[in-house]
Amino acid sequence: MGARVTRKEFLRASGAVAGGVLTGGMLASAAEVLSARLASAASTLSATTLTPGSGAQQICVDTPLTIAFNQAPRLGTSGRIRVVRADGTVVDTIDLSAATQTKVIGTATTPFNFHPVIVTGNSAAIFLHQALAYGQSYHVLVDPGVFLDSTGQPFAGISDPNAWRFQTKSAAPRAGTTTLTVAADGTGDFCTVQGAIDFVPAGNTQRVHVQVKPGTYTEIVYAGPTKTMITVLGLDRAGTVVQYANNNTFNGAVTGNNRALFGVDAADFALQTITLHNTTPEGGSQAEAFRGSAQRIMLDRVTLRSRQDTLRLQGAAFVTNSYLEGDVDFTWGNGGVFFNACEIRALHRTVSSSTDIFAQIRNGQSNHGNVYLNCQLTGPNLTSADTVFLARIDPTKFPFSQVVYLSCAMNPRVAAAGWQLNNATTAPNVQFWEHRSTDLAGKPLNVSGRASFSRQITDAQAAQWSSPTFVLGWTPPATAP
Repeated sequence: MGARVTRKEFLRASGAVAGGVLTGGMLASAAEVLSARLASAASTLSATTLTPGSGAQQICVDTPLTIAFNQAPRLGTSGRIRVVRADGTVVDTIDLSAATQTKVIGTATTPFNFHPVIVTGNSAAIFLHQALAYGQSYHVLVDPGVFLDSTGQPFAGISDPNAWRFQTKSAAPRAGTTTLTVAADGTGDFCTVQGAIDFVPAGNTQRVHVQVKPGTYTEIVYAGPTKTMITVLGLDRAGTVVQYANNNTFNGAVTGNNRALFGVDAADFALQTITLHNTTPEGGSQAEAFRGSAQRIMLDRVTLRSRQDTLRLQGAAFVTNSYLEGDVDFTWGNGGVFFNACEIRALHRTVSSSTDIFAQIRNGQSNHGNVYLNCQLTGPNLTSADTVFLARIDPTKFPFSQVVYLSCAMNPRVAAAGWQLNNATTAPNVQFWEHRSTDLAGKPLNVSGRASFSRQITDAQAAQWSSPTFVLGWTPPATAP
């Protein structure tokens, strides 16, 4: 058996602070000292801050874990991160050697692919597979090689059970609570939007307000069919941001319903004063910022950012005083949807020669499509050849598509023809309608060049279609409930 040294001698010999070595026990063998010294010499990467801090109490059960380093780390391809309960039970393991990483989000029946570790600058955020339990103590262990320095040398890891230890909140919010607080800094009931939604009971019959404090929340969010009557309210529209690079390539298996940043299959759901940013880059496949497939969904003063398929709504939905941006079919779905006083911005495509498309609506004969009232259709002012279309559809597949623009101001990039058919030149049942379109300064547009299959409707017709109740079969409130 090798010679024994005290822990103090071990730490001094191994350069624990400078080399990022954290190890367990009060004694360490000479071989361990030598190994630690070599690791310290080989790697310049060291941990400077652990969040939650060691010894922290009253921590959210859905908290991400964060390690701040002295330099930008690289993620390795092997090693494990383990969360261990005080009784020694390993409650979560992230294995970097796994080919795929999946987790169940909310009540979804199909697991989502996810990124368990995301490196940003000098910090690494760790996202667990599930929430922790209330009133428990945990410690976190990190294997050598999970993180690498700029030369590829491994961070020595965290093996001391006392190095990163914390305790969760003693109890969940009271049953029946109708106001929940989400805070990225841990000062709320939950640290994630998903954590708050998960708390709402199945079959909920009283409205629950989820107040989200300013911060950046890197997560995929899903509200299943039983999570009814929820309002997610950002306390600062620009400063409360939910973001993730989710898309069809990453989560497009089965139905494609997992590919949205924020997906809702629950009726009477409202989203207010918040930003959703699907960070999938241009050309990265379909990537909804928000997908809603239920009745009486309301988006009020929200900002939605993505590239392709930014907003998908299927079921009666009302979108008011909001901002949306994208490039391809970035408002789409089965209808019916009523947009009121929104800015809808077409981004310039750089990875494809295809034109931008504001809408592709696939409603059937039995329900209405999308209506846009008093909206601004904006975008960068580029060359006249760089056009954008108000909507497109393949009438051989969706013969009853309906898109109606009423008193909307339009960017000069909108093509003279306005509308586009795929695989057809005529479409007798498609309803591509406009009424009193203007330029962005309010001057009436010359619509004489519009496609022959489109139509300029009358004042009387416009008055009827200007009613959300008529379009949706439901009277939405002026602001989110």
